[in-house]
Amino acid sequence: MNAGPSFSLLVHHTDTDREFAYDRDRHVGQLARGLDEGEGRGWLIVDMAQDWSRMPRAVR
Repeated sequence: MNAGPSFSLLVHHTDTDREFAYDRDRHVGQLARGLDEGEGRGWLIVDMAQDWSRMPRAVR
């Protein structure tokens, strides 16, 4: 584990209009473990359909 500052981001791809959706019940790209453990590990979890318009343009 890194002793210095770090940033972890999980992009939850839920916007099927713009990209393939990855989620718990999909046959490809299941994110159950990441979604279950991410917050406890200090990850920022961004929901693409709900949060993406609020992301800085440099990230999008």
